[in-house]
Amino acid sequence: PMLRGAALAAAAQLAHWDLEAFVRAVRIPPFQKVTDTAASIGEAHSGQDRQMPSERWHGALYFALDDETPSIRAAALKVLQGSAARPELQYCKLLEGVFQRVAAVSTLCLLDDDADVRQAAANTLLSMMEMRGAQLALPTKGAKVSPDTVHVGNVMQALHVDPTKALRVLVGAKFADVFALERAVLGLLEFNGP
Repeated sequence: PMLRGAALAAAAQLAHWDLEAFVRAVRIPPFQKVTDTAASIGEAHSGQDRQMPSERWHGALYFALDDETPSIRAAALKVLQGSAARPELQYCKLLEGVFQRVAAVSTLCLLDDDADVRQAAANTLLSMMEMRGAQLALPTKGAKVSPDTVHVGNVMQALHVDPTKALRVLVGAKFADVFALERAVLGLLEFNGP
């Protein structure tokens, strides 16, 4: 865990981030379909690595959010939070939807068991709203919900896990529409906190 944590800390401190490497690190990697099981087993036993060098970073930050060590999850969120203010990550076609995905995943991390992870998630979510235009949304009934939806319901659930951090997010939140704002207000009125 110490080496992974040091690597994430170093990544956060880089003076300049490569746009393509960042996008690869955040996006879920495309998994290759194995067409010949026997051939793939033979390659695995011979020690050959089928990954191309450009594919090695695919999903690295995304999968770090699922690490068993809370400090690694928090460090990954801090790296993602820092991406909001990076001038080299200005909008382009390649970045389309990336910051929305980071904000959506951050809402889920507000439900984490660890207080440091929840703190990092709140900071990341607020940074994405302030600097990258992410907004809390409430999908309408019957509408298909994208995994990139920054769902206000996740923040409302976080009230029961860590009310202080959830309230901090709601106070600084930007809402996609009046329906999302209404859901937040009604949820706060119904909340019977500790």
